[in-house]
Amino acid sequence: MYPVISQEQRDQLQENGYFVLENLFTLQEMEALTQQIEAFHQRHEEEIRAKGGTEGISRAEEIAFTPFLAEQDEQICAFTKRPEFVAITTQLLGENIDLYWNQAVFKAPEGNKEFPWHQDDGYTPVEPSPYLTLWLALNDATVENGCISVLPGSHKNGLTPHVQSPIGLVCYSADAPNQG
Repeated sequence: MYPVISQEQRDQLQENGYFVLENLFTLQEMEALTQQIEAFHQRHEEEIRAKGGTEGISRAEEIAFTPFLAEQDEQICAFTKRPEFVAITTQLLGENIDLYWNQAVFKAPEGNKEFPWHQDDGYTPVEPSPYLTLWLALNDATVENGCISVLPGSHKNGLTPHVQSPIGLVCYSADAPNQG
């Protein structure tokens, strides 16, 4: 059964900038996808180490951003086109949708540096807006293991100026939950 976005979820998206859909895929589907993505991550991790331990904002054995997996793997590409994703995106954006970016992000446990508060548009401005980011956790995402954090309502302020730092673009300070 494909997800139907409720009015409550639409209202939460409008007000807070996000909503959560849990258990959209089976454990078996997620395990198969995870194995495919982990193979790409391992190769990318080796490339990062060969380049001295960093590549852009990726840092070996700490955090790695591996882009364009769908363009490199037929099964991952097919997963991005699943009816569940089509149902979500078309209900929120309409029929004319496009996958413009996909990446895997692996955060190693006990990393030395945090990843700074940012807006995705700070890295890759997208026109036309609006667009939708779908974040899919490959394992349980908890505060203890480094899940993402969001600033509810910050999307209403538009693109905030970003400043380059050694660990990525920053648009809010460490006390971000008290801002905006």
